[in-house]
Amino acid sequence: MWSVESAADSAAACGALWELLADPSGWTRWNPTVASVEFDGLVAEGASGVFKPRRGPRVKIVIRDVRVGHGFTTVSQMPGAKATPARSARSPPRSRYWWGS
Repeated sequence: MWSVESAADSAAACGALWELLADPSGWTRWNPTVASVEFDGLVAEGASGVFKPRRGPRVKIVIRDVRVGHGFTTVSQMPGAKATPARSARSPPRSRYWWGS
């Protein structure tokens, strides 16, 4: 099994980062690796939608492990693989967007 992590620091408040993370319909506006997202509503436990990365197939995603104001995990099943990347907005000393799988 392999894993990957990425993080970016921001001067924005953690709450502002959470607002971006919690609205899947806006992911394409700030994440250049996302081609499209079909999702009804905001991030909530068990909510689902369709995610299309710029490189890769469309996959159904299910939201799990929601920590309102902080983060969540998306679960997607692909041929031969299951992806479970976690996303979070972290505070002090600076806000940080963290993504890991």
